Amino acid sequence: LWATVALAVNNPSQVVQQMGSVGMEFIGGYLMGRAYIRTPEAFAALCRWLVFLVLCTLPFALYEAKTGRPPVIDILRKLHLTNVAVVTIDGRMGLERVQAVFAHPIHYGLFCSVAFSLAFIALRDLTTTGWRYLSSVLVAMCGFLALSSGALLAIALQIALIFWAALFSRLPW
Repeated sequence: LWATVALAVNNPSQVVQQMGSVGMEFIGGYLMGRAYIRTPEAFAALCRWLVFLVLCTLPFALYEAKTGRPPVIDILRKLHLTNVAVVTIDGRMGLERVQAVFAHPIHYGLFCSVAFSLAFIALRDLTTTGWRYLSSVLVAMCGFLALSSGALLAIALQIALIFWAALFSRLPW
């Protein structure tokens, strides 16, 4: 509702199209979650899978950060299994921006940033502490390789909130 009001004030000609589209995306994702994640075990399985998927992209992301060529997308394009274009954006900090299997590096970075807190918080009682820390660092590294300020900010904010929670865990108020 708030997005509808904001669009109506700032872009009245776009309200119907944008809110119809965004509304369907939001409701679709929500309904998918409600239909398939109904138990704590199902949520834990989702968390494991997301972390696993990000970790599977790590070797390809490292290669792409150095060469600027996404090997998975290149292979899929040669097999005519995707039409995702290879994005060429100026590198940052001596590295190339990683898009991995996504249409843009921002998408990859945000995907990794979602998996970060799941690796560190959601899997806390389901895996060893060492693996939890290692997988969180590796997921954060994948997110960093996108060199997207949105993903970096999301991960930094999650780290700050984790420190905040740890720092004040003994103060219930």
